[in-house]
Amino acid sequence: MSDRSKDSSQQSAEGDVESLRPIQESHPIGILVQREIEARIVAPIYRELVARLGRSQARQILEKAVLQDAEEAGREFAKEAEPGQEMRHFIDIQKYWEQDDALDTDHLEESDERYSYDVHHCAYADMYRRLGLGDLGFILSCSRDVAFARGYNKNLELDRASTIMQGANLCPFRYVLKQGSDISDDKPEQ
Repeated sequence: MSDRSKDSSQQSAEGDVESLRPIQESHPIGILVQREIEARIVAPIYRELVARLGRSQARQILEKAVLQDAEEAGREFAKEAEPGQEMRHFIDIQKYWEQDDALDTDHLEESDERYSYDVHHCAYADMYRRLGLGDLGFILSCSRDVAFARGYNKNLELDRASTIMQGANLCPFRYVLKQGSDISDDKPEQ
């Protein structure tokens, strides 16, 4: 192995080459396709964790990793928001989750402080069930939403009382950006 290849593989293994950005930065695919790719990779790893550690511990490990990744993704997306336009930017980036007819939604409120919508059909839930991963769908997708919002802005809260993934008829998303909060407060000074 050449020194150059060795350096590159060491950097990749250590994660120093670049931050983990959502796939759409380099490839214009929607989150639905991204989640299916991830699920196909995670499923055999999860099965091995279950075999070695048991279902409960395997689920805890998976959930912790997914939530950490979601929070980091939120921070990365937040870097693109213009000061004073945080909620508008957050609303605009939802197109990645809706791409490929992934969600059938009714948008109820879009303002500088609130974003509310109901999901009536979820292709994410369909996809996880089709892959035989319906029991992991909530961890792999739904649980990400609160962590993503927290990473995007520590003052952005999501209230979602039910999910289609867990058997409900709809997913009621209710995001609120607390008064006086500004995403720039979360950004490191440059």
